Amino acid sequence: SMNLNTKDEIFSSMVVYGFLSYENGKVSIPNKELMDRFDEMLQREPSLGYVYRLARASDRMSARDRYRVEREDKAGTGYVDFIFYPETDKSLDSIILELKVDSSPEEAIRQIKTRKYDLRFRERIGEEQKYTGRILAVGISYNKKTKKHICRVEVLQD
Repeated sequence: SMNLNTKDEIFSSMVVYGFLSYENGKVSIPNKELMDRFDEMLQREPSLGYVYRLARASDRMSARDRYRVEREDKAGTGYVDFIFYPETDKSLDSIILELKVDSSPEEAIRQIKTRKYDLRFRERIGEEQKYTGRILAVGISYNKKTKKHICRVEVLQD
């Protein structure tokens, strides 16, 4: 019965009806069931173009099934861009991802080390919380002029 015309009106209604959550200026999908439905829609709607192709390709990587992904998480002495926490198999590699623009992936990895982002995994207490896999530092840089990405991966702990 509502006449929704703008992106803001649509997002606001989705928050009100519980299809999206809004916290600290960010909109997100609030639970796994809705995320799964959203994922299904992305996988069967070719009219979404690039987003559809990206969703189809993501099945090969499917980090959401194995990891809890946190964005701008407090770690060490700062906030890391992304941390991938192994959810079901604690022996999987833990991933710390830092993004840089007009810098180098080496600088991103240097920031991960300097700010001790890996403490998020090293400080876990109790066997059920303990991560036993490697800790990977991933630095990705983007050059605005060349429009190219460069990625480097370094093992912080075996």
